[in-house]
Amino acid sequence: WSRWGHDWRGDATADSITAETTRDLAAGDVVLLHDADHYSDTGCWRATAAALPRIIEAIRDAGVQPVAVD
Repeated sequence: WSRWGHDWRGDATADSITAETTRDLAAGDVVLLHDADHYSDTGCWRATAAALPRIIEAIRDAGVQPVAVD
């Protein structure tokens, strides 16, 4: 990955995750996000879920097409 929102931390917010993952976006960047409590602070996935629409919007605003990577 080339973008990491540090969303697994208990102090992460939707704003902090969005800011870290979308600063200076470029085609080919890979954004790493976490979606479960078993490897992160309890409940922090909620901030990730709240940040995701903002991140996708920023990617599109940068003229890049977001895609999922398996």
